[in-house]
Amino acid sequence: MDGSTTTLKNVVGCTEAFQNKAPSIGDGVLGIGGHYQSVGMRAAARLGFGKFSYCLVDFNSHSNVTGYLMVGSERNTTDKIVGKMRYAKMTLKDAFYVVDIRGISIDNIMLPILPDAWTNGAIIDVGASLTFLSPPTYKQVMDTLVNAIAPHVEQVHVKSIMDFCFNATGFHESIVPRLEFHFYGGELADGGRFKPHVKGYITDLFPGIKCIGLLEGTNQSGNMIGNIMQQNYIWEFNIFSEYLGFAASTCL
Repeated sequence: MDGSTTTLKNVVGCTEAFQNKAPSIGDGVLGIGGHYQSVGMRAAARLGFGKFSYCLVDFNSHSNVTGYLMVGSERNTTDKIVGKMRYAKMTLKDAFYVVDIRGISIDNIMLPILPDAWTNGAIIDVGASLTFLSPPTYKQVMDTLVNAIAPHVEQVHVKSIMDFCFNATGFHESIVPRLEFHFYGGELADGGRFKPHVKGYITDLFPGIKCIGLLEGTNQSGNMIGNIMQQNYIWEFNIFSEYLGFAASTCL
């Protein structure tokens, strides 16, 4: 916060239980959600910075490759951005950062999803690993992706929470249609489009096996973009002005 940097061994993900002690695999738990006790919210309220940002590297990266968390805007990150910084209107709902979503396209074709699917917007969540889509959205996205990928790979049936997994031998990202989320903007935002990297939704289950890394949520829970899909993007949360900025990045 004074322009200095430090290195911590952090684990990004979520927990099922907490027993009043920090996990042994890291330096501690870093909360950056919308709860008033989180690092991001406390920094905004008490120190007046108003925003924080983070960049997550590929979870398969070597251990010496690190992402970062920045509070405020002292550090220059423009050299890490690949392409244009885009913005979307953001609101805080029940300690979640939520953006209004107007649609999803695949290979630049908007899917015919009814507006009701976007009632609850999309949560940007660093705690969840995979991305959840509401039932009507999930079906259309999965049908489109599976129809494009299945003719080129051997589907395998393994124990997984993901519905479509395949033998990764000979797999190339070029066969995968490009997924894109279309956000609404606001007075301070242009309503940018988020185009995740292919590895953000075609994920490794274990060596030699990949899966479409999407899960079906509920009509009540809506849509949630998890941390695997967020990888190799800068995410800037401006709490005071209520907008979300994002751009593809090396995170280095």
